Amino acid sequence: MKIDFLISLKKNTPLSEIVKHIDAEAYLGNSLYKIEAGIYFYLTKFGVGAGGGPKEESLSGLYMAPDDGAILRATAYKIEEDSGSKLTVPIGFFPQNLNLEYGCILEWLKNMRPRVCQESATYRIASDGLFVHRKIETEKYTIYFREKKHNNRERPYAILYKY
Repeated sequence: MKIDFLISLKKNTPLSEIVKHIDAEAYLGNSLYKIEAGIYFYLTKFGVGAGGGPKEESLSGLYMAPDDGAILRATAYKIEEDSGSKLTVPIGFFPQNLNLEYGCILEWLKNMRPRVCQESATYRIASDGLFVHRKIETEKYTIYFREKKHNNRERPYAILYKY
């Protein structure tokens, strides 16, 4: 699917309106659906659907990651699954002249004047306390980085575009 089309989708669009045949093998956990290599939908099920039954799965976001292991690191904290592959961001996802490094991305996000722009780190506290990732989050994006120490030149390993 073309990136322009994927970005233009609206929050809560039913998955069945985008994917003609929903493939059970494309699910990575309960809320991730692999569209194609490196591109995943983040799904939610809220509310009541037609006839009073549960609402069908709908879109909440669009993830970019180099492979399934990287997306599982970002979403399920499965560090061991991550191969360390580099993320290639499709043309049209970000402005063409944006340098995809931590410092440049942070500056770009701040220039958009978001209501929220927060930097944080995630650790697997409940199990072994290992570092998972650092991230920059706004109301429209969450951008994930693998290195524990701050590095303005680090490239992201996963990106969430929020519908």
